[in-house]
Amino acid sequence: MTPGNLFTKWGVSGIIRVKCDSCNYISSKQKLYRELSNPGVRGRKTAEPNRSLAVGLINTSIAATGAQRLLSAMNKPVPCASALQSQLNEVGRKVRECNEENMSEHRFQLQNILENGGFPRDTPIPAEADRQYNNPLRNSRGNTPFAPATQTRDVLAENLTPQKKIIAFNHENKLCKIGECARRRGVEVDCPGHEGCTATLSVEENAGDEKRGGRKLASILTSGSHPITVDKLCTDADGRMAEGFGDEMKSKQGVTTEHYLDTVHLNRAVAKAISRARITPQLVTEHPCKSKEHRQAINRLADSIAWRAEREVRAANQKFGNRKDLAAQSITAAIPALIKCYEDKHNLCRKYSLVCDGEKCVHEYIPKFARGA
Repeated sequence: MTPGNLFTKWGVSGIIRVKCDSCNYISSKQKLYRELSNPGVRGRKTAEPNRSLAVGLINTSIAATGAQRLLSAMNKPVPCASALQSQLNEVGRKVRECNEENMSEHRFQLQNILENGGFPRDTPIPAEADRQYNNPLRNSRGNTPFAPATQTRDVLAENLTPQKKIIAFNHENKLCKIGECARRRGVEVDCPGHEGCTATLSVEENAGDEKRGGRKLASILTSGSHPITVDKLCTDADGRMAEGFGDEMKSKQGVTTEHYLDTVHLNRAVAKAISRARITPQLVTEHPCKSKEHRQAINRLADSIAWRAEREVRAANQKFGNRKDLAAQSITAAIPALIKCYEDKHNLCRKYSLVCDGEKCVHEYIPKFARGA
């Protein structure tokens, strides 16, 4: 029995019949896959391998075209792009629904934790949030006044438990293949708004408006069957997400949200500011300005000061715990001590610093004449 031209491709799998070379007998059709039930949907049922491929692709960085090239190089059945994209759309919808149900369940669990701890279920909780872009913002710096991105995502995680689970997610998108194809044919369509549109923002809108993203995150938290309020929000310092979040939380729930800055972003911001500053060469190195050695010395100084500032913040938070007023006073008093520390004068360190005791901080890479020694 040998297979003839009796193979019908169905995605990455297919249906086969075999033919006898001696008597020309042709067997009945045999599916080389198992089917998924599609209740209420007419037509051929979905093959499990096709759905499995879509599930794998949605968790990787390659798209339908990349999958086609990979399968072709392996000499495997290659599904058409439209069928593969249809499977990806279906899997994406299912994943979104599962994620929304999962985040709603997490919010319900947080309310149970508050209740078991003796607090009302509507007690405000601390949280942290940030925005990510599909393109590195540095790639188009100076070329556009807006964020050079077509897709963004805002993620909010709770800080009530050590797991820090995600409880709210907002996605914004400017891309719409259907609208783009229609405009190429001369049909005037506006994105978003037409049937089948995948865009949530128009091309003219600013994808970098974190204030809008903050409002949407707060709206997601305060709506639904398990509303959550946030009174402390930790974000980075390069956006206005906390402002939009606080405005929405205040208008919907009447809760005032305090804004805190992330120490990791603070570290990077301090290091970047120092490395960009105009520093006299003799302060950090004996090499001439703009030389490789001078730039390396500036970067070492920036990293050292940023590391020291972060350590002071963490030490104050660890020592004073929830007494944020005392932690703020300690950090403020440590600023002049930090400056004197880099001059090898540790009298203020012994009194105000929580990191340097006057003996362990030695900045060997800074010339002695610059340290006043």
